[in-house]
Amino acid sequence: MNWVCISYKGNLDEFMKKCQQSLIEISSVNIKIPPDVLSYMILGKLCDHTSLYHISDSLAMSTEATENPSNTLNRLQNYARHLEAKQKAHKDEQQSTALISSSSNHPSRLVYYCANGVHNPLNTTHKPNRCYVEFPHLRPQKKNEKDE
Repeated sequence: MNWVCISYKGNLDEFMKKCQQSLIEISSVNIKIPPDVLSYMILGKLCDHTSLYHISDSLAMSTEATENPSNTLNRLQNYARHLEAKQKAHKDEQQSTALISSSSNHPSRLVYYCANGVHNPLNTTHKPNRCYVEFPHLRPQKKNEKDE
């Protein structure tokens, strides 16, 4: 019998398969162990791992989950599927974020500035005759300058 040797080693699916096999072995040799005790023994094997402590604790408090070991294993399987879906969604989110942010760091539009009192002909935001750098007297006055 392998029941005593079963331990959780990071793979919940593998752990549940081993538990299922051991439960079949236990029933085949007519060992009479109350089903709720078997359920608590399964959960007890998971309590040592901090990642599963909360789920094993909440299952231990549920009378439906602990009334027989198959219910316990079903709940654990549901939890494992939930984790897989959550990890897949997180992975997909990271991939989509990587696709969005993996573009070049260059701006999509280059902006050319006028400087040193001369209009830059590459600047398309204003016409040469409206350049505030070349013709500073065209620049609108600020509100606080108007008051003075």
